Amino acid sequence: MSASLACTVAIALLLALDFVWLALLGAGQRFLTAVKSLGAAPTWSAWQLGLLVAGAYVLLGWGLCSFAVLPALEQPSPRWSAVAKGALFGFVVYGVFDLTNLALFGSGYGFGLAASDMAWGTFVCGAAALGGTLAA
Repeated sequence: MSASLACTVAIALLLALDFVWLALLGAGQRFLTAVKSLGAAPTWSAWQLGLLVAGAYVLLGWGLCSFAVLPALEQPSPRWSAVAKGALFGFVVYGVFDLTNLALFGSGYGFGLAASDMAWGTFVCGAAALGGTLAA
């Protein structure tokens, strides 16, 4: 099995699925609306914001490969292991993000937004890890 192919496919799936979630299904707009309702606005220029977002996805992809995809490839049942480890990784990472936002922004952020995004993170990381493992 090719570990580099598995990670490449997993990261590509993560980016593609998260784009669908944020741009096409409106999660990104819901987040921006919640933040703007609190009177907060990013002070970064477009290119600085782009670098920050790219950095976040580099870390997310690295973590997904390190904690889910690569360990799953070493297991006797790599598919099940990839889904379980990927989903757990997504739940933890998205949970830290969403619960921190909920703690900082309070009801302006909204429990529903936090819960739906945590569920999404669980799904998308599990699915991306499975896709990467299937490609290997």
